Amino acid sequence: MSKLHDELIAEVGTSENVDDNVHSLMNTIADRIDECRGNRVKLSDLSTILREDPKGISVAVQKVTPVPVIKADQEAADRQAKIDADRKAGANTQPRTFQPA
Repeated sequence: MSKLHDELIAEVGTSENVDDNVHSLMNTIADRIDECRGNRVKLSDLSTILREDPKGISVAVQKVTPVPVIKADQEAADRQAKIDADRKAGANTQPRTFQPA
């Protein structure tokens, strides 16, 4: 890839919020457009860079943004960890039956 492409990826924000990282990227692109000062060659280069690897740029945003943990997923992971700990400790491994309240 080109130096400009690498610079765009390097300037992706490092927030834990994907919206903030996209906002940061959009501001970076807007700054790059401003820096071209109407120079058609520079604008064409920027346009080419953005079109040649849009997935690489979006992957850069995704890499720095942690995946949110959904509460239900966390609860399921916690239950599984408890079951695993009980098994490791030699506790009764019989599955529990559902008892209505």
